[in-house]
Amino acid sequence: MRAEIIAVGTELLLGEIVNTNANFLALSLKDLGIDHHYQTVVGDNAERLSQVILAAISRADLIVLTGGIGPTPDDLTHETLAKTFALELVEFPEVLVSMRNIFESRGKTMSSSNLKQAKLPSGSKLLANPIGTAWGVWLEPELGKIVLTMPGVPTEMKKMWADQVIPKLVEKGISRHKVNSRNYRIFGLPESKIAEMLGHHLDSDQPSVATYAETFGVRIRTASRSEPALSDEILDKFEKVVISPLFADFVYSTDGSALESVVGSMLQRRGESVAVAESCTGGLLSKLFTDVPGSSQWVVGSVTAYSNFVKNQILGVRDDTLSAWGSVSKQVCFEMADGVRRALKSDWSISTTGFAGPAVEGKNEDVGLVYIGILGPDGFVHISEHRFGAWQRRDMIRIQASVSALNLLRLAMGRSPSLPPSLLL
Repeated sequence: MRAEIIAVGTELLLGEIVNTNANFLALSLKDLGIDHHYQTVVGDNAERLSQVILAAISRADLIVLTGGIGPTPDDLTHETLAKTFALELVEFPEVLVSMRNIFESRGKTMSSSNLKQAKLPSGSKLLANPIGTAWGVWLEPELGKIVLTMPGVPTEMKKMWADQVIPKLVEKGISRHKVNSRNYRIFGLPESKIAEMLGHHLDSDQPSVATYAETFGVRIRTASRSEPALSDEILDKFEKVVISPLFADFVYSTDGSALESVVGSMLQRRGESVAVAESCTGGLLSKLFTDVPGSSQWVVGSVTAYSNFVKNQILGVRDDTLSAWGSVSKQVCFEMADGVRRALKSDWSISTTGFAGPAVEGKNEDVGLVYIGILGPDGFVHISEHRFGAWQRRDMIRIQASVSALNLLRLAMGRSPSLPPSLLL
């Protein structure tokens, strides 16, 4: 079976709202083993929506629409479906009762404009909405063709899809074997290099293998559509024969966990803590750490030392170090890490100092230069120099520096051979 996704809404078309529904549905279709070849975004225009629906039904068997089923005049999905397939709009009493109950439970009076939401194409099987007023439909306008409508509100759409649509797809045998997939997140190798290392495996069918560039590195996805037991065997073998020997310490996650969560879990297991001293990253590294639930168990604190005054007075970076080497130097990077570790009494510390840009006269070649320091128990010291590219935006340099710092701490805790050489002080 082939599926197609249609997202309805002028706000999506204009980019005012990010189309997260299509992303969610595409991932789910993939895991359900349903082929998915096209996605379309169409504005709130009946004629164009009808054209898109007809095009979709000519090349797909399952058409999934989200959006356009609200109470306002520009919500045209159900009316357009009825007209496109020459069906009547019929009032469904159970939808009216549900809407009234929702308004009453919220202490509000239902508007007359909501009445249109109870009028749906004849022959529709209802997809109930327990948390909103926009009910969806399961419609089979032609033999072998299924058209689904769901709300544009992501929380409502996801619940409807999970609780009602997926069980129906399984019941009808449309989704037989879910695709069994694994994701390996890698940091420290560019996607082109990873693709080169994977070589002919990228052309494999069992398992299928693909790479995806992400902010936090590269993701390798392996997938098998075989019976569950055989699928696990195929993926296990690929991991043992290909992933582990080729990528070793470059893999930081095999279950989709974010890098900051992985580092936090390592600290927690070891019963150790971390403190951060940031200059060019301006608090971004601290934010990544503290975005993780429960991070208070291993994050002691941080200092954003943007000025030399703060570096000197709060972190104890010496005046002669600043004057001799400048604020962006391996020497200052070390003293920042040493100062915050001493002041906050942490087991580990990270420091960042660099030029995030924009370029200024005489400093063009320095944009993207960042020093990262890692200090740890038993006198562990690692200072590294990074060049993130002067052509990149300031925000991207800051993000890459922060992510690199996280990964360096991960490698340092494991005393990994993949840890780059430390600069001599």
